[in-house]
Amino acid sequence: MLNTESKLASTVIWLAIAGFVTQFIWSLFAWPTPLVALQHMHDSQIAAFANRNQTALATLFGLGGLAVAYILNGWRDRTERRHVIERAERRTAAVLAREATELAATCETAARQLVARGAQTVPIIAGLRTSVAMRDHMLLAAPVHDLARLGPGACAAARTARSAISRLVETVEASTREEAGAARGIATRAIEASFAAREAGRVFAALAKSGPPAADRLRLIPAEASEIERSLTAIDDAERPARLQPAA
Repeated sequence: MLNTESKLASTVIWLAIAGFVTQFIWSLFAWPTPLVALQHMHDSQIAAFANRNQTALATLFGLGGLAVAYILNGWRDRTERRHVIERAERRTAAVLAREATELAATCETAARQLVARGAQTVPIIAGLRTSVAMRDHMLLAAPVHDLARLGPGACAAARTARSAISRLVETVEASTREEAGAARGIATRAIEASFAAREAGRVFAALAKSGPPAADRLRLIPAEASEIERSLTAIDDAERPARLQPAA
């Protein structure tokens, strides 16, 4: 009966159902007919009071309606603004998560190339210096108050990543000549920055997916020196067979 695409037909059917239900309930409780109920209401003390104070009641109900409308409109505006802010925060977090992932991959790739003894480190260091330039990334160049709006979790993640990248940049700037020791130190800082950027990306991804509370619940896990050294050793072991392979 209700399988119809016509809104008018559906409305008529639902009104008929509502009428039958109302009639059943009215008969079940043995209420008086609507005309009798209206007559009793008209003859009641409440109706007489309303008749004597029509102006006051109309003013009261009018002002009450305006107050309710004002409150509802304010609540709707605040809700819409909050949704706009949340969508903007999630978009920003998505951009930061992508940048953090890209920085982590760049630093890890540079560390692999620097650990390879046969590689020329000067162009690698120059490319790394360009890749981690502060002005080219929102994660590194955004004002602190803009990041603070994303919540304490995202702000702490950004601060950790920035500190690691800053140490990497300082090490890169301090290397003025091509030597194995400098390359090893830069590779160590690059691996450290890669770990920090990946942790920050994990926090930003949670913020973009579920909002600031999810990011605030995540705990940043700093990379230990032994873990960084193991990563460098693994890279060194992976590069050694290629370096030791005899020339054809």
